[in-house]
Amino acid sequence: MDTLANTTSHLIVTEAEFSRWLAAAEAGAVRHYHEGFLVLDCARGSTSLSAVERKELAAVARLAWWASEQRVVHLVQRRLGPSRFGYLTIMRPATSRSMRRTRRVRPAE
Repeated sequence: MDTLANTTSHLIVTEAEFSRWLAAAEAGAVRHYHEGFLVLDCARGSTSLSAVERKELAAVARLAWWASEQRVVHLVQRRLGPSRFGYLTIMRPATSRSMRRTRRVRPAE
């Protein structure tokens, strides 16, 4: 049975750093943006992350999802152990649509 009690997470990348990577990365580039259990690490009471870190992680996750929806990156998970995953983005080959969208600042939500 998986146990969540012994998993610790930490912030790997900020939203600003991830945004800069999206704007500059070449096709095939890989960015590791989280290690842990993303949905739990964003939730209060189920992680060792502080409120500020949880907020930053949620912003990074939203940005990764948005880039995937825009067909700019592939989102990949790698199982690292029980209840522990590595979350990666892989830059897709650029299309004119994806280049226009990532080179602009993402609209505020």
